[in-house]
Amino acid sequence: MRKAVGKIFGVTGSYAGAEIALDAAGVIIGRDSQTAQLILDSPKVSRKHCKISYDAQKQQYMVTDYS
Repeated sequence: MRKAVGKIFGVTGSYAGAEIALDAAGVIIGRDSQTAQLILDSPKVSRKHCKISYDAQKQQYMVTDYS
């Protein structure tokens, strides 16, 4: 089991009220279930849209834009 380093909280839409654990590998967000762990079904979201991760050395969260 991977150690959680944070959480993503769903505020609206299909993930409203959800808490998604963020581990050291990060979470990829997108439309493609083969690539992403957090799936958003919207034409505004790319198949592989972005990645949210945590850098423990810098003690900061990072967003990598793939779209």
